[in-house]
Amino acid sequence: GSGVYVSVSLGGDPSVANAVGYTTASDGVVRAGKSIVWVWQLGDAVAPSSGPDREVIVNDLGAYSLNQWNLFSIDVSAALAALPPDINPLDFGALLDLKLAAKGVGGVAEAYFDSDAVLTRLAERVGGALAAVADRESARVSSAAAP
Repeated sequence: GSGVYVSVSLGGDPSVANAVGYTTASDGVVRAGKSIVWVWQLGDAVAPSSGPDREVIVNDLGAYSLNQWNLFSIDVSAALAALPPDINPLDFGALLDLKLAAKGVGGVAEAYFDSDAVLTRLAERVGGALAAVADRESARVSSAAAP
């Protein structure tokens, strides 16, 4: 399918690089290679999936209007809070691989992300390093349409 999405991962996104895993808070066990990827999307660019080492949780952003700015809020804290207690990460578990992407299969998906809004929120929450990654990703997505 075609669509646009924002994703973030716990433990790493295998579509970006090998997942490094994370440590669970309940028992302090290192879950090497385990990842959870949250996706918020318009359209159907990503399908949910679940397996022993990778889970993809997909959230539909809802209705949107073509050819105008649409505002969507994504609450990553709520996504983390919704995890079952036995797989919750340690408090300092890092979220990795922020992606802003467009995907088209038999169609076209085009989107423009307001990097100022994304970067401001990221800088408030996690600081400059992740914001620099988001800036590169938003520049790449804003100039690309997926055939």
